[in-house]
Amino acid sequence: MNQLRTRVLAILVAAALPAILFISVLAYWIYQTGKDAALVGLSHDVALLTSRFDAIPPAGMRLAWLLASTADWGDLRKGPCDARVKAIVERFPGYGGMLIYEDGALVCSAGAPFPASSARSLKTLAPALGASQTWAGLLPGAAGGPVIAAAGGAANQGRSMTVVLAIDPRQIATLLGWFRSVDSSRAQLVDRNGQSIGAIARNDVVPIETPLPDGEQVRTVGDASGRSFIITSTKLASADVWVVTEQRETDVLAGARNQMILALMAPVLTLLLVGLAVWFGLTQFVIRWINRLILVTRAYSEGDLGARVGDAGAAPREIRELARRFDGLADRMAERSVELEGEVLQKRRYIRELHHRVKNNLQVIASLLALQKRSLPPPQRVILRFPVDRVNAMAAAFGVSYSQTESGDVGVLAVVREVISRLETGAESRKSRVELSVRGEEREVNLDTAIAIAMLLAELLPPFLAAGAQSNLSIAVDVELLQESLIIRASSPSAITEFHDRLSRRFISAYLSQLHASLSETTERNAELSIPLTIAASPNSAA
Repeated sequence: MNQLRTRVLAILVAAALPAILFISVLAYWIYQTGKDAALVGLSHDVALLTSRFDAIPPAGMRLAWLLASTADWGDLRKGPCDARVKAIVERFPGYGGMLIYEDGALVCSAGAPFPASSARSLKTLAPALGASQTWAGLLPGAAGGPVIAAAGGAANQGRSMTVVLAIDPRQIATLLGWFRSVDSSRAQLVDRNGQSIGAIARNDVVPIETPLPDGEQVRTVGDASGRSFIITSTKLASADVWVVTEQRETDVLAGARNQMILALMAPVLTLLLVGLAVWFGLTQFVIRWINRLILVTRAYSEGDLGARVGDAGAAPREIRELARRFDGLADRMAERSVELEGEVLQKRRYIRELHHRVKNNLQVIASLLALQKRSLPPPQRVILRFPVDRVNAMAAAFGVSYSQTESGDVGVLAVVREVISRLETGAESRKSRVELSVRGEEREVNLDTAIAIAMLLAELLPPFLAAGAQSNLSIAVDVELLQESLIIRASSPSAITEFHDRLSRRFISAYLSQLHASLSETTERNAELSIPLTIAASPNSAA
């Protein structure tokens, strides 16, 4: 049964395997497509963040030029000027500081984004910046890191005015904090050497490989713990500033991987569910009934002729039909067995009755011969001894068969005892006695073999009996029944004077040939007969 279930499941797997392979290839293609889409989405998010930062330097340059060219600065003494600059910085919260230069010299400021030593003059602060131009870039900050600055200069009321604006690091941090392409996304602004701008360095960012290239770059790197990160770097168009982002690769590709896993697991789960359904269906609706048929047929073959499948209405049609046919066949065989048993019993009775009548007829013949022998003179009585002994031997075989069984099989040792007993008492002129020794467990042979053994003993033993009668001594007969042969040894106390005549020798030769037996006469006083036996039934207890 296990083989049937296994074969059905193997067929199911073989049928589904091409589809599984196709779906696996399709799932990998979906994963690659999803991966490309995730990287494109990440690039769009980075481009949006970069565009926000790209707008800051131009806006600062325009504001600085506008203030330098159009503002009414009036009194440029430090106190009133500082107050006016502070008010302007507070009005524009995206800037962390402002410096006002007249003819390249610092006149007033608000905030302290740059070191005081370099902020005193425009040449020391930004040597490349002229008096009447706009500029944006990185300047050394007071905190040690670079600061994004925008400057604009113009002539105003006969003065050469220059305004320098520093972008507020808090504004940069706010814009960087908005970047959340995935949960693990982090972003920062750095210069070409990877130094953070605005003193907002992050300890959890993967170290940046410098120098950074111009344009855009996307690469995958790993940290010391074995995690993989996707790093992007994009240069601002308006300044030598780079937007660097990092995010875990597993987060970026989570959607693509989930799609691939779903695409792979769906057919596998479907196949598993189908396999379980097939297994359950086979067990409940097929294997259960086949097991029932096996149990019934096994019991029937082991001799339980009353074993039946019974009600199989819930079984499949084919199995139901098979069960019905088996029960019908078993019923017909049971009926026929009853008939055959009756016929066999009747036949055995006939055979037993036939054996009984044959035995009676032989006994009648033996009695008639005995009566006729008594009417003869003693010297002539020996003439009838020959037929009397043989008739008694045949009667002994049929008598044992009638008394033991109805099948016609005869116990070997019982036949030998009965024949020897009849030979010993068959003639009143004999005065010999037989010392009989029997060894072995009784075994049965068919009646033909038993008759042949009886007739052979009737031919062999009379000379020994005659020798014993002459010497008035007992003869010894040793009978040994082995597993597959019968050994009979006869010995006389005196020499045998009456030898077998020609007819007896012919009978002996015929019986030996019929039984495939062998006879050895070692001396004139001893003889050994060996008869191979075909056993008809199991051993019984010795009689």
